[in-house]
Amino acid sequence: MGNNGRYENWLRHFGKSTLDEDLIAEYRAAGYAQAPVIERDDADQSVSVGHLTVVGREPATFGRSKEFGDGVSIFSGITIHLQRGDQTGYTDPLPFGLKADFTRTEVRQRLGEPKESDEDDEWDVWTIDELEVIVGYVENSDEIESVSVYLPEEN
Repeated sequence: MGNNGRYENWLRHFGKSTLDEDLIAEYRAAGYAQAPVIERDDADQSVSVGHLTVVGREPATFGRSKEFGDGVSIFSGITIHLQRGDQTGYTDPLPFGLKADFTRTEVRQRLGEPKESDEDDEWDVWTIDELEVIVGYVENSDEIESVSVYLPEEN
């Protein structure tokens, strides 16, 4: 996978608008002609880049509604999709010292007790370094399926 599909390369764009030249260049390097536009009545947009899903949300989510025009988003989320079974997935290092083969117990040992958890839907949430971190688990398993990192929404 090229460098464009790496978590670290996208994380540096958190908080930038889709008008930012560096963020636009990142999208172009990923094969998109431009940064995605939020459609009318939508609150966010996402695109796939390798084994990542990168997300932009409307500026109002972060108290910045008056700064930008229609369709502009704030780059604010990354989901890393891991390899499971015969499906290929992200193989670069994971954030926060997580390892792809960690169980839910090992994730909690590494990150501490989650602030939110859903045993039925198989996910845990933490706030780490002022970021919202969500670890999703394979259904009926303790294996990590995905790791998502988001800017927190303004209350």
